[in-house]
This record gives sequence, structure tokens and C-alpha cells, in this order.
Amino acid sequence: MKIRTTVYTAAVLAAVFLGGCRRNFDITATNAITSLAQIPATEIRTEAVTVSDSLINTGNSAKVLVSADCPVSGNFFAVNSIYEWMSEELGGTFRNPSNDDGKGMMSYYADLYLQDLRENVLPDMHSDMEASKEIAFSKEYETDKVVSYICKGAGYLGGAHGYATYYGQTFRKSDGRRISYDIFLNDKLQQLAELVKAGVEEQYFDTENTLQESLVLDEAEIFPLPTTPPVFMENGILFVYQQYEITAYAAGMPQCFIPYEQIRPYLTQTGISLLDDNGYVVDSRKK
Repeated sequence: MKIRTTVYTAAVLAAVFLGGCRRNFDITATNAITSLAQIPATEIRTEAVTVSDSLINTGNSAKVLVSADCPVSGNFFAVNSIYEWMSEELGGTFRNPSNDDGKGMMSYYADLYLQDLRENVLPDMHSDMEASKEIAFSKEYETDKVVSYICKGAGYLGGAHGYATYYGQTFRKSDGRRISYDIFLNDKLQQLAELVKAGVEEQYFDTENTLQESLVLDEAEIFPLPTTPPVFMENGILFVYQQYEITAYAAGMPQCFIPYEQIRPYLTQTGISLLDDNGYVVDSRKK
């Protein structure tokens, strides 16, 4: 039984806009563009899309839920990059992800996940158990220069306990560039890691449950930066370690915010350009 509730040069810019004119872009707007800073920083407007699905099979059940704040308008480059990122995080097999078919993309992956649970998880589970997989994308922060998404995941695939994920991605709005550790100075990455370590110790742990007690790293191992990208948020740049990445499962996902004024000395000029003149990100929604 199945239940459903269902420029880099002007030439490049011109080509993209010609191919995407149905998205209401003004082709003539590219003629005078000589730098990314001249591209209008339009708001990324979104529409909430949720697709859920479930099934019952020989005493076991499975459910999936995929949801997202799907961009429906804004700079083409940023919108396109967000859709590509979401599709890649969901599996990367959906063809031509775009703002024309956000629900179609979510439905595609919900079907794929349910099929996987039915074929590869339920047969190995004891009777009267439920397998699950959920993933949700939410737009959390936006300025004139960047937009940040958070991806939350959770589920149960058998075993002693379920799993959870929490990470994000920041996009430069002018061209859709995905922000990663390349906005930090190479010779300061280890200092940055130590700064993040101190932030995690202070903000995430307490005197009874310390970072040192939860670490699963070898004593001789250099403390690493998270494998997931840094995320621009209102309170600063967010750093998140996933389950098991540096600590035991019981410690969850250690994370911290590093204030913009504190992290500015570690940034390249590319990174600094994403901040305002005082080193703070300005939330365009609060203007």
C-alpha cells in the first residue's frame, strides 16, 4: 500500500540570459557590465515545497520526506547554483534542476529514497519496524551579497540508532559561487581551526561534558576544520562538525559561530568583499 501527500564575460552573461529569458531577465542589462559588483543584488524569493511518501511492506514500513525553500525569483546565477547544490546533496541524478521544476525535483528524490528503503533497508529489518529518511533545505540568511541555506537530515536505516546531519552552504549572489574555505588565507587555516576549536569548547560544551572528553581524534592528529563549508549567518560564520567527525556519537554535532569582526583577519580579499565596510554582514531583510 502506497500513500502520497504529495562574467565572467559579457559574452557568457549574454548567452545565459538569452537561454533563460523566460525567467524575465533583461538581456540589455548585461551590455554595460564590467564587474560582478554591477549585477543587481535582487532578493532570492522562495516557495516552500514538501513531498512525503510512505509504504508498508510485509510488516515493516518506510517513510520519506523531502522539503525545500525553492527559489522562484532572483539573480539567475544564484538561483541556478542553489538548485544545483540541492540536487547534488539529494543525490545528483535529477536532470536539469532549475526553478521551473522545484516540486518535480523533490518528488523525484522522494521516489528514489522510498525505492531504496524498500529494496535495500526493509528486507534486513526486524518486523514491525519503520525505516525513514528526511531531508530539508531552508533559506536562513540573506544580504545584498550572500544567501545562506541550511540542510537538515535525519532518518533510521536499522541498527542501534538513527542518524542526523546539519550543515549549510552560502552562495555569492552576484554569480552563484559556492563559498568554501578558499575565502580564508591559506597560511591561517590552522589558526582558524584553533579558533573554531575554542569556539566549540565555549559555545557547545559545558564543564560537565567537555570537548576533550568527547574527542575521537588521535592525540597526535592536528585539529581539523569541519568537512562541511563555513556558513554566513546573522551571528557570524557558522562551523559545524558532523556526527563522528571529531567526537563520539553521543556528543552530537559540535558547532559554533565566529563573529565577523573576529574572523575578518583570516579572510582573503574575496572573503572580505562579502562583508560591509565595518566587517559585518548586513541583512537586507532588516533594512
